[in-house]
Amino acid sequence: MVNLRPRKSHVNYVQDPLSEADTQSLHLEVDSDGSQREPAQVGENIETALSEDEAYREEDAEGDMDDDKDSKPVTAKGQRKRKKSVKESQNLSLSKDVSSARASQGLPAYDHRHRPVPLYWLPSRVERLSEQPSPFLEAKTVITNNYMSSKVILDKLGRASGRNFGPGPIWEYMEDRSWWKESKVPAVEEAETEGTRRPKVFDSVNVDATLRVIEDQEAKSYLPSDNNGSGQSSIKCLFGYPVKESVRELKIFDSLNMSELLPESKAQVFNAGAPVWGIDWCPIYIEDHPHRSYKQYIAVAPLPSASHSPRIGVKCTTSLCACIQIWSYSPKISSSQSEKGKRKENDGELDTGVMKCELVLCVESGPAQEIKWCPLPSNDAWNTPLNRVRKLGLLAGTFEDGSLCIYTIPDPEDLGRSNKSDPIYVKMKPIFRAALEETFMWCLDWANSERLAVGCTNGAIAVYDVIDALSQEESRDILPSHYIPSVHQTAIRSIAWIRSPDSLADGQLHLKGDPNLLSTGGYDGCVMLTDLKDGLSYLLNNRTRDVVYSVTYSKFATGVVSTDLDFTVKSFFLTPSMLGRGHIVMEAGGPVWSIHTSDYHPIVATGSADGAVQTTNMMRSPRRALTSPFLFHKIYQLDYNRKRGEYRMLEQFLPQEVPDRSSTAKKKKKTDSESEAPQGTGAWPAEVSVTRVVWNNGCGIGRAPLLASATVSGLCRIDWLLGFFLGGSNPYNGIEYIRNEIESYGDNELNVDENE
Repeated sequence: MVNLRPRKSHVNYVQDPLSEADTQSLHLEVDSDGSQREPAQVGENIETALSEDEAYREEDAEGDMDDDKDSKPVTAKGQRKRKKSVKESQNLSLSKDVSSARASQGLPAYDHRHRPVPLYWLPSRVERLSEQPSPFLEAKTVITNNYMSSKVILDKLGRASGRNFGPGPIWEYMEDRSWWKESKVPAVEEAETEGTRRPKVFDSVNVDATLRVIEDQEAKSYLPSDNNGSGQSSIKCLFGYPVKESVRELKIFDSLNMSELLPESKAQVFNAGAPVWGIDWCPIYIEDHPHRSYKQYIAVAPLPSASHSPRIGVKCTTSLCACIQIWSYSPKISSSQSEKGKRKENDGELDTGVMKCELVLCVESGPAQEIKWCPLPSNDAWNTPLNRVRKLGLLAGTFEDGSLCIYTIPDPEDLGRSNKSDPIYVKMKPIFRAALEETFMWCLDWANSERLAVGCTNGAIAVYDVIDALSQEESRDILPSHYIPSVHQTAIRSIAWIRSPDSLADGQLHLKGDPNLLSTGGYDGCVMLTDLKDGLSYLLNNRTRDVVYSVTYSKFATGVVSTDLDFTVKSFFLTPSMLGRGHIVMEAGGPVWSIHTSDYHPIVATGSADGAVQTTNMMRSPRRALTSPFLFHKIYQLDYNRKRGEYRMLEQFLPQEVPDRSSTAKKKKKTDSESEAPQGTGAWPAEVSVTRVVWNNGCGIGRAPLLASATVSGLCRIDWLLGFFLGGSNPYNGIEYIRNEIESYGDNELNVDENE
């Protein structure tokens, strides 16, 4: 048989225009999971010798994305050129044609990671903190330029925020970056305040007339029966320093101030009585805080018992008793002694507060799978006439009967009780209820006060415009405004809105419109991006061989944050030039159940099955060549002893560095591997899982460092977290220079130690 020589003169349209070598180089540049790999062993000695300031400037010079106002490339003066080796040019680079095409189009390099840029530009004046905040004191603020005022401010804020090495945010850098259609757009000379950005909504909606206070005996059937399935009504847990730990027994509705055992701790621990799968902070209008002594409320949704196991997509056919608990987080000093919240703290110590269960809502639709307050404050004013019960807010939830319900939660202060130490038990009908016959509503998220989306167990998305139903008094059931089937092949586990305004035909922002983008994660291992305008869904990441338990949207990272394979958390960009490309944010010790981001700061919090709550800074540059490590902080970790039936809460962990697991990472030396801290096992008791973490997004910029978490054991915890700069040096000489409140006169350095 004669083998004919293929003709070279004609173009072969079957093959890829790229050569085989170029295709291999492309695959080496981009991981299969969508993360970006960086060239290893290329100029490594040079970059190690560089200071972090020069590394940051080098990162910008390599391809920092320009905003819409200035699309011309910026060349850095005095920049050191990296020496390219033959290995890099052959194996880790695109072909000449492709590279030149990308350069002409202004697209970023494959091996480069960019800092996030806004999806839209809306320069305005906003508020920032002028003094360190406290949970129960008035937040002192000043007017400043927002992060979208100029690209210079955006770059400086990004670099300076990346130098935060603490578990929480830097209070000087916090800023409300949320967008709501209900916001009052200020004049050009005026500034956006907390009251104008987050106005009060649903003033005409009152507490449902079916509200009824019930006795303790009747409420027993709605309360959690036990904690661990053994009939015990309390939890024994070890708290305190290692070796010096003490056992505390917490019954249902009991709380513990951690400062009693750890003087430097600012945490609160309380027992909800059973595994908790829903927890959320209640938004309060900013001007009503002083009249409430800065008391805050949090909703907790436990299961009926630890042995109760809901089945995915299976509705409970009969009425199943459950409850939603409303806890208060108030100062230790009473309102009469605090002079309406304007007191000074004793000896400069932070008031760690007191936790108390104020109200228990008894429901018969089964336990809540997820609960979320209306994101904008809907509480009645403090001076409302007392001829009716004031409402605390609107609480939405998905329940085990497959329904979506919205309740008007009454203000506990308007409900009298004989014993002030016990909570008030109430029963009422939901003001809004929706159900789909063919599926089970599982997860939910508010777009604003008028639109709400739910993810279903059949892979569909349903969107409800609840403003019409809440304004009516007779008709409570409405059909969804959007119903998009088959977004996922299986059940949707988590859903989150991309809160960004659309653009009109003339290019102007539609600030009074609803958001139309949704991100979802499901049991099929996909993270999908759905556009309500065309009803189409797009795959944001490669399919992973694991369940996507949680997705959320970060305004600071300008992208979707979701769980990924091997217990990792990844961030995917939504900007057009970087759409779908992402990087690993942190790595947990077990499957991540919950992820949450804040509207005020770039710290992301996670809760995982190994009983740990961890935080990390999303503004930290993922470049491995920088001298400062990429750290994540373990706030606490829960442990369980099956023999003694005791829990143990460990805290005060040292920060850990996110490991570099890319295929091009340099192999560690034997001495380095021996110095590493031992890792935990891959099996954990089910009782220690952290099911939910949530930042306080609804009580103002002064309460943004508050983080709440819930566990399967029934123990919940509230932490006050703040960050710090390494060495105490403030980048760019202070926040005033970063936001151009004071002219820097050419001093644009990070002002850090060269040898750190």
